[in-house]
Amino acid sequence: MLTNYKRKASQSLYFISAIALGVLLNGCKKDIPTQVSTNEPTAPTANVQAPVQVVDNAHSDIRVALQDNLHKSGVNATVISVIPTAMPELFLAQVQGMPPIFTDKTGTYVLQGDLLQLGDTAPVNLSASALATMAKETLSAIDPSEMIIFPATGDKKATVYAFSDPTCRYCQLLQEDMPKLNALGIEVRYLAWPRSADTIPLAETIWCSADRQQALIDAKKDKKLTPISCDNPVKKHITIGEELGVSGTPAVFTENGQQIGGYLPPDELAKQAIANQQ
Repeated sequence: MLTNYKRKASQSLYFISAIALGVLLNGCKKDIPTQVSTNEPTAPTANVQAPVQVVDNAHSDIRVALQDNLHKSGVNATVISVIPTAMPELFLAQVQGMPPIFTDKTGTYVLQGDLLQLGDTAPVNLSASALATMAKETLSAIDPSEMIIFPATGDKKATVYAFSDPTCRYCQLLQEDMPKLNALGIEVRYLAWPRSADTIPLAETIWCSADRQQALIDAKKDKKLTPISCDNPVKKHITIGEELGVSGTPAVFTENGQQIGGYLPPDELAKQAIANQQ
């Protein structure tokens, strides 16, 4: 009897954990912390400092309070925006170079992780909708010229954003699927997200190439590229990925901000992309 109870309890905890984590993603984990050298002081958990624009809204007082409390605690990071969650008096904050954090209305208490609502037929991940709102606003604001875009062939049915590392095998598979994805009406917008400091130069070479598309294709086929340097958005993309909680590649987001992958077969990716538009 006790053994059965323990088994059921374990299964329940596993189920809740699976809900909290969302889908189990096929992808490549971040190899090591992506330390990018800058001459400016950075927050302890931030890897990159890039220019940011704060978002003022009805909850700007919470953003300001959280910003002040972070600085008092020695965390030199910019709070970009604060949005409400389904839990009363709990808010989700986007902080430069850091994964999203929850805070109270005074900006005094913070926590990271998934917010679950119980009492229905299954646990509901309330974090997902708040994170999607944040991702939608962030990704739609990126200048298309900063991304490597593979447009749909024929009528465009949906757009996805993919944080990608050319050395990741799952990212290579995504690129191999590109002709079919484009034929299914899906436009793919790539952002750079090297998983380690060692692959940052490769990402910068791709973004500095005269033909970015071909450079990305070649890199994902493990072809050697001649290093190139220029002003590029790679470090900015790393920061954005960190702020959206990206921890591996490919990290695929839909137009409404939902993260649907990880690597997905083209038919499944297209189905979810079309179902999660604006």
